[in-house]
Amino acid sequence: MAFSARLLLVSDCGRDAVHVIDVDHGTHVGYVAAPGTILRPRGVATKGSLAAAIGARLCAYALEYAVYVFERSGDFTWTAARVIRCINGQGWWMPFGLRFCADGSELVVTDMTNKRLNIFWANEGWFLRHVVLSPHTPMDAEECGGGAGYIVCTGKGGLVAVVERDPGVVVKEIVGSALALAPVPGVGLVVRHVAGLQFLATPDAVAMAAMSSCKVAWMAAVWRARP
Repeated sequence: MAFSARLLLVSDCGRDAVHVIDVDHGTHVGYVAAPGTILRPRGVATKGSLAAAIGARLCAYALEYAVYVFERSGDFTWTAARVIRCINGQGWWMPFGLRFCADGSELVVTDMTNKRLNIFWANEGWFLRHVVLSPHTPMDAEECGGGAGYIVCTGKGGLVAVVERDPGVVVKEIVGSALALAPVPGVGLVVRHVAGLQFLATPDAVAMAAMSSCKVAWMAAVWRARP
């Protein structure tokens, strides 16, 4: 899932579509990718006028995954803009997550097959660089530290790691068994793992005297959501 203003974008593997939900009214208002447009969509991300989703096509009796980029064309509509495929013939086996960086200029794709992040220019779709994570297998990623690196989930047997942009070294383990993550501006980071949900925040954020009662209640609700 991904948010764009008051709209929620949801990938639907069963219907081969990416839906658009109006959060204010709780209604389905359109599609980023209409049913049947892309096969088995998985991750979805959005920034500014762009949206992207991971999808597949049947190629030589196997599924070939790619990133499909769309540009907003109306209040509730997007138009296909480009397709980003694998690098130098090295296929993606189930790329799981993708994110736009904070300024929207780059698109980060988790490459589980080759144990790295693939980073592209968002507008042109050109390959930019790799961030190598081997032996870890990335499932989800978020930019952190004002562009200095990435927080990466590496699955049930893995961790959440802070990764330097260059040369791409894991520098700190935060929590194990991480499957997905989502930053909440002004609050912290929510991590989904095999035991439920966990909330992470910096000491400064926790100690912040101006923290509202709404934020404190939200943090408590996330912690109670753990089974």
